[in-house]
Amino acid sequence: MSFNKKAHLRANIDAIRIALSLEKENRKVTEAELQVLQQYSGFGGLKCVLNPAATLADTASWAKSEIELFPLVSELHSVLRENTNSEREYRQYMSSIQNSVLSAFYTPKEVIGSINNALQEKEIIIDRFLDPSAGIGAFPSEFKLANDAESICFEKDLLTGKILSALHPESKVNVEGFERIEGQYNNYFDVVASNIPFGEMKIFDSEYRTKQPKVYQDSTNYIHDYFFLKGLDSVREGGIVAFLTTQGVANSPKGLPVRTHLMSQADLISVVRFPNNLFIDSAGTEVGSDLIILQKNTGKKILSEKELDFVNTHKNEKGESINNLFANNKLDRVVHTKVVEDTDMYGKPSFVYLHDGGTEGISSDLQKMLVEDFSQHLDLQRYKSYAQNTSEQLQSQTETKPIIAPQAETVNQKDESHFPDDLDPFWQALEDHWFSDEKAFWNNEKQTQSVTTEYETAQHGNNYQPTQEEIEDFAEFVAESDRKLFNERPPTPEDYGIKEEKAKPEESLEINVSDPIVSLYDLWGFSEEERTQVKPKRGQKKATTTPQTVQKDLFGNPVNERQNKQTKAKEISTPSQEKPTKENNYPVSDARKEEARKQWEEYMKPRPYSGELKDYHKEGTLVKEENGQIGVLKKRYRDSAEFHPLDIPQLQKGKLEKYITIRDSYNELYDFEAKNLIEDADSRKKLNDSYDDYVRLYGNLNDKRNINTLKMDAGATAILALERSIDGKLQKADIFDHPVAFNPNEIISANTSEEALIASLNKHGEFRMDFMLSLLENKTPDELIHDLEGRIYFNPIIQNFEIRDKFIAGNVVEKAEKVERYLANHPDDIQSQKSLAALHDAKPQPIRYEELDFNFGERWVPMNVYEKYASKLFDTDVRIDYLS
Repeated sequence: MSFNKKAHLRANIDAIRIALSLEKENRKVTEAELQVLQQYSGFGGLKCVLNPAATLADTASWAKSEIELFPLVSELHSVLRENTNSEREYRQYMSSIQNSVLSAFYTPKEVIGSINNALQEKEIIIDRFLDPSAGIGAFPSEFKLANDAESICFEKDLLTGKILSALHPESKVNVEGFERIEGQYNNYFDVVASNIPFGEMKIFDSEYRTKQPKVYQDSTNYIHDYFFLKGLDSVREGGIVAFLTTQGVANSPKGLPVRTHLMSQADLISVVRFPNNLFIDSAGTEVGSDLIILQKNTGKKILSEKELDFVNTHKNEKGESINNLFANNKLDRVVHTKVVEDTDMYGKPSFVYLHDGGTEGISSDLQKMLVEDFSQHLDLQRYKSYAQNTSEQLQSQTETKPIIAPQAETVNQKDESHFPDDLDPFWQALEDHWFSDEKAFWNNEKQTQSVTTEYETAQHGNNYQPTQEEIEDFAEFVAESDRKLFNERPPTPEDYGIKEEKAKPEESLEINVSDPIVSLYDLWGFSEEERTQVKPKRGQKKATTTPQTVQKDLFGNPVNERQNKQTKAKEISTPSQEKPTKENNYPVSDARKEEARKQWEEYMKPRPYSGELKDYHKEGTLVKEENGQIGVLKKRYRDSAEFHPLDIPQLQKGKLEKYITIRDSYNELYDFEAKNLIEDADSRKKLNDSYDDYVRLYGNLNDKRNINTLKMDAGATAILALERSIDGKLQKADIFDHPVAFNPNEIISANTSEEALIASLNKHGEFRMDFMLSLLENKTPDELIHDLEGRIYFNPIIQNFEIRDKFIAGNVVEKAEKVERYLANHPDDIQSQKSLAALHDAKPQPIRYEELDFNFGERWVPMNVYEKYASKLFDTDVRIDYLS
């Protein structure tokens, strides 16, 4: 079946109309529309879209064989204009279409199916799939992916990307170039497969500009080389890269460094050369292409004989550079039924391979070759051993080992210190501020512990109980520490978990603050009963005046003092696991402190951001989590980010919360008005309220007390600009009062054609006939042009009118020559004739030779002029060079 340009154009226009309407109406695609979208085939080989199609007069510049396509191309322009919001957007779409003419050749689905069938025969499970040049998604459609597989597609063409999004809602579609893929996807995918673009198009990749080895930098000069290196970076160890590409990847001598690098990082699974008529039905062109399949293996040591052949090239009898895999007319790697001598796409003599079986025959032969190649060269064990689930399991095991092993090792070990020196900085500061005395106390105790422990164990065994004197000493220490704690930090309602409320005017609020809120009894694990029985000593003098209570037995005789102390110790003894002995250093307290520390560390750990990511959320942006935490975004990707909590004082936390509200309100307001060109009064009120609230509590944003704190946010510069200084006083910027993204006082009517022209230039920056006529009543296009005669001129180069100051400017001589060439094909264009006359009138008068004044040796004079002059003057051959 031959390539029918008319049918392909018709199908493409219908698909584009549906894709644009889906976006405009913000709705889902229907089944009937899906069928139309699937017929889209791109504009590869449709060079007719490069021709002008504004008026019937443009047909004069068309080739006679394509005149019948003029109405369809004209309709394409109309569809784009009707469904775009501006001239700029329309031109972006047309430019995107025209740029794809030489590269948008879609792979027949039968060929992709053959690749998939060969993979399935080896039971390859694909959990993560990437198509870096997806078109309308033929590869993800034909490849069998696992249930809940992650599929990511990149497509640079704007219109094709919209169709791809509608056809594959299950995939993550990125309407941008492959170079925009994020770093989180390095070593990520199981399979990367596509029909990649080719040519001498350069790619800008900031990472590859400086990446070593130098082959990465050089690959950005050729898009097909770049795709191979970037694709191999994206696939995980053992993963597969399968690209349809130009024969230049394998044949070009300049590609030696790229092929060498590929073979150092991957195993060569298969190289298959397609017949030149592979794309004849889908794109109407004959082009040589290869299928190259690699398996990532970064630890390989040597290259096989096949891989060495793939790296090197040779010249055949036609003088062509050919990969060594096809040396000596080896045709076993070429899918073909016959070979003919012809010319290549550049007109040079070449061998051309053809297949008489059509797409079905090509696909059948391809599958047989791939099945054999996969059986011989694909390392299935390597593919499976580095699969997603296995990797996650290994990672999980790695993460849990440091947690489990120390617990098992320290079951029977004693805690060496109540105040370890390797605490988190937050806990270290808390310890130094609130527990300085306790720390000194226990550090002294630790020094004597090694001496006393052996003695106590020998005297009392492992079940040693503290005496009454020891308990009283500890109680005195607790009470003194409580007093210091209370003096340094008086209690607040928040310590009780109570939110402070303002008391009513007629009521008096009394708070009993005679005791600390959190005492060391709590920290050391004493129960209420134990606290009431422990009577701390208040100094030696006070202790001598206090009457001693003597316990008597049933007969009224005093009980032995030592026995009495032991009895009291037993009465207040805690359960065995909570006994505050010197030997175990009061383990209940340590356990609670350790538990609190662990909870704090868990609370402060980085984690995935759970909120909604906005366009203005960048790396380093301050955000507030749902639980109230303030933090910054790190590792900000397109659809995910990492939240890093900040440990900040309460005052700073409140300040940043108010700031975040201002920043979010501003960005939402500006973005909405810039996109929709209508005023959003509710969002503007929210911005004013949030700003006024902040200023009332903390002062101006640019106050020196605030500015350093706010600059913690990556977007602070724009928010600080919301205040402007007038006569030394900070005031609100314009956006607080009215829109700044567009002019809300737009002219809706004009009294004269001149006013309409000014309005068009102000809003659109150019002459817009339809807009100007909408401002004028009962005015026809001819009347409008007549009114502005001499003020505007028709520029046939851009097919639009321009004001005189812009049209008659620059190199008017060159511009006049272009208009003359246009008029040669459009002699009846009256407006262009007037424009040409104006250009001729503006031509500067040529400077006569005798009026020129220059010195011998001036650099602007070509070197060969001086050489000819000197050679004639001295009658010998003279060569002239500049020394600097």
